[in-house]
Amino acid sequence: MRQLRSIAAFAAGLVAAVSVAAHAQPVQQHTPAAAPYTSTVGAHGRFSKVRINLGAPSLALTAALIAAGGGPSAFDAQKLVDSLTGNGPLTQTELAALTKKFGAQNVASFEKTFDFVITDALAAATAAGITLPVTPAPDPADAKALAAALYAAGVPPRARFDVEYMLDGLISHVIHVTVMNDVEADPDLGPKADANYHAVLGQLMLDLKSAYNLASPSASP
Repeated sequence: MRQLRSIAAFAAGLVAAVSVAAHAQPVQQHTPAAAPYTSTVGAHGRFSKVRINLGAPSLALTAALIAAGGGPSAFDAQKLVDSLTGNGPLTQTELAALTKKFGAQNVASFEKTFDFVITDALAAATAAGITLPVTPAPDPADAKALAAALYAAGVPPRARFDVEYMLDGLISHVIHVTVMNDVEADPDLGPKADANYHAVLGQLMLDLKSAYNLASPSASP
């Protein structure tokens, strides 16, 4: 039943994304949640008050992120962090900073949850007959370019970076919600792991912005 819900939600999400409709398919409410969320235009995310992103997902960027993490069959969040930080001095600096801020246990939980997120989303995509682009963009080996593209994907019009807006833009809002629900329903993860995953990923992106001196995209009118 859970797999059928994931497949249905993934298909609905891509239909909404391709048509760039004003309203996406409604999703089932899930509790507990840190903030109200729906697929209605103007609604905000589960863990923030930034409006949800109902635009078309950047599947080439999603493919680049997954490739940087080891690929669809061997995705590893730790490898993704290594790739985004250039597998050099910045890698250890960033891991130390995240550990100091969140604690080693929460960093480990972030990595475990991120692995689950990718596996869950890809399973739904495969079952629905949807594949990511063969050619990822930007080049997964270009740490700064990939970090810049991910950061830009998370900047809403007239607002600051928001990790939920970025995730909506990578896999569609409907799929983002579906995967969050699956994380929170998993007995080895749960709501706390979901919130922690968003928090650590958001901090990682902000740290990358600072480390690479990334410019924020121009605000849309």
